[in-house]
Amino acid sequence: TEIALDLLKNEGSDFDLIDVGSGKGKTLLVWSKLMKLSQNKIYGVEYSEDLLAICKNNIRGIDKSDISLINADASEINASLFKAKLLLYLYNPFDALILKKFLTKLHEKSVVLIYNNPVHSDVLDKMGYEKIYINDSWHPSGRFTIYKSLGYL
Repeated sequence: TEIALDLLKNEGSDFDLIDVGSGKGKTLLVWSKLMKLSQNKIYGVEYSEDLLAICKNNIRGIDKSDISLINADASEINASLFKAKLLLYLYNPFDALILKKFLTKLHEKSVVLIYNNPVHSDVLDKMGYEKIYINDSWHPSGRFTIYKSLGYL
């Protein structure tokens, strides 16, 4: 996350952070701490109502004014909710078809994307995303790639 944040901060601070498939909210908590003094909005998008309820409980003890939770299918999300620049985090939350639908909705946005356990990296390659950082590991949790969108400003 810090590598991607450094890239975005060097280019201004007007961007949203979105954890797609936010589950129990760990990434949201980390981001909230990292971005404590910023004006950036943090979004958690989660399809499962059960996981979203756990996430709400987990973030209850912190100042969550910067966090918004969205219970939705990522492929149906309204991209106009978000700023023009985005930092996305995906821990391989869905299959290639939904990934493509979701990214297609963001085609007008400037995106930096952290893809943990990048099983469907071919989708990003075919959509013109550029790999800007690769961390390889023997364990799926340690393997991630950071991309930027084709039209990144």
